[in-house]
Amino acid sequence: EWGVSRTPVRAALASLANTGLLDYQPKRGYVVSQFGEKILLDAYEARATLEGLACRKATENGLSKEHLTFLQRQLEIGDRILGTGRLPEDEIGPYQRMNVDFHQTIIEVANNSWISRFVRETHEIPLVSQRTMLWHDYAVICRSHDDHHRILDAIMLGQHARAEELMREHIY
Repeated sequence: EWGVSRTPVRAALASLANTGLLDYQPKRGYVVSQFGEKILLDAYEARATLEGLACRKATENGLSKEHLTFLQRQLEIGDRILGTGRLPEDEIGPYQRMNVDFHQTIIEVANNSWISRFVRETHEIPLVSQRTMLWHDYAVICRSHDDHHRILDAIMLGQHARAEELMREHIY
């Protein structure tokens, strides 16, 4: 129907199975993975641990002036967006981008390819990605953004354990 051979389709199915989105069942083929509560909670635990470790490593490595300026700018963007007392529909996208950039920058500063890789893998699991939030619950968003401020403060003060614990708590 789409005019493609079996080889790229098989490769695509195998790739989706490697991310955990499909399960291969011998002699039956592929089925869509089921993500129950335990799997989601386990994935959040893994992501919280990994991003907490990223905060610890970023604190140990120290922020360059460029990274510090960038992270502070992300907080300013969030402060501006949330400063209106609500999260307007047209600001959800920019806030999401700021959130992703904040987390990705910390992971980048951690300078550990395994952390980056494994966090990316947790983002493949539905409802675990940092792009998934309760976007219409202003109080939750504000608390989350306040977490960003505390996390950056701990990193800047060289508080390794505090930065790690704050990020873990933030993810949960």
